[in-house]
Amino acid sequence: MKNKPIFIFTFLCLFISACNIEEEPVPIDEGAFFYKEWDARYYNSLALAQKYPDLVDTLFLMGKGLSEIPEVVFTFKNLSFLNLGDNYIQEIPDDIVKLKKMHRLVLGDNLIKEINPKLFVLPNLKELNIRNNGIKKLETPKGRLSHLESFDVSDNPIKELPPWIFDSKELRKLYFSNTDVSSIPESICEQDGLETIVGCNSKVFSLPECLYKMKHLETVVFARCHYQRKFSKDNHQKLSIMIDKIDSVFNEYED
Repeated sequence: MKNKPIFIFTFLCLFISACNIEEEPVPIDEGAFFYKEWDARYYNSLALAQKYPDLVDTLFLMGKGLSEIPEVVFTFKNLSFLNLGDNYIQEIPDDIVKLKKMHRLVLGDNLIKEINPKLFVLPNLKELNIRNNGIKKLETPKGRLSHLESFDVSDNPIKELPPWIFDSKELRKLYFSNTDVSSIPESICEQDGLETIVGCNSKVFSLPECLYKMKHLETVVFARCHYQRKFSKDNHQKLSIMIDKIDSVFNEYED
């Protein structure tokens, strides 16, 4: 029993060491950020995301040369931010409705000609970026983007902003630069929370007078992007003056 103290000491050392060992992160490949103890993580590796489908929160697949949205993406039930910009995607499949927790979707710089109406069924979508595709018309959706806060349809050959864009009472930012849009629907007047409107190089040459009543509107950018103005939320008179100035700038371009 002479070795009993040594045995107990060794056991205690091993026990203490085991308690102090930090949990090792799950093996990751280059460009992915994921640790086992975290609920969700950012990925730009589709291969790794497939290993932990229930933990994928954010997925960046920009510039991957994709011609379609990979089917496996629709199995990531907790996905909230998907960036598929700068690819060769031509259509949005019906399976997009499976991403019910989606908050932000970026499809800019692709080859999409029309928007699948089912996209607008997503109940939690807050930010939609479809800039620089080949979209000519925004079809009437099958649902309402009731929580949409930011909508970017810039650099598309669309000719009008349909009234349904303003169905969301939470809309804060609207971008339609480099389009053929020539007017802004009066339904914009219902958007009291609107903060930013950007329509550089569009064909809009007049603005609804109701804009001056918007309490939160801070930035309005039109004409050829040479005229922009930020103004106090509390000074609505400045917005009224600004609209007059914008109209004069429009008139100069018409001449």
